[in-house]
Amino acid sequence: MKKRLPYYIAYILTLCLGVFLFSNAEQSLEILSKIIGVVCIIYAIARTISMFVAKKREALFTLGIIINIAIVVLGVLIMTNSFGLSAILGLIIAIYILLDALWKLRIAFAAKKFSLPHWYILLLISAVNIIIAIVALTNVSSVAKVSIQLIALGIVCDSVLNLLSLAFQSKIDKSQDN
Repeated sequence: MKKRLPYYIAYILTLCLGVFLFSNAEQSLEILSKIIGVVCIIYAIARTISMFVAKKREALFTLGIIINIAIVVLGVLIMTNSFGLSAILGLIIAIYILLDALWKLRIAFAAKKFSLPHWYILLLISAVNIIIAIVALTNVSSVAKVSIQLIALGIVCDSVLNLLSLAFQSKIDKSQDN
């Protein structure tokens, strides 16, 4: 339990993030686009500085500078176009949620194999999360607020899945050790 405590904390915080995003979809999109844009710009600037500070010049120095400029431009575009960000972010997160739910589905079947109680809860939430991810994938280009709410709902379900699968995984590990 102690070595998994950071995971429990991270999953609970992610759950809170999902609830916040769901209840404040429009404001969350604006804030998220500003944060991601600033992070892109800071990353590119820091990377450029480290390239100039390094004593040795890499063969791909010019390419690195071009990539850093592209990252800065991307950061500015993200900061100024939050709807475009929601489409891209929605696609990425929906794919992640779908893949993660499929993985949790595997854990649910493993829990059933080891005759663990309540394995069907993990199975049910995984199925719901798969449906949410598919709906989010088909509606990525729709209204930003709906996309963010679907993503937030997926994050909430994914967090609950992570908490449940962590608990089940602990029990599976104990069963295999015996």
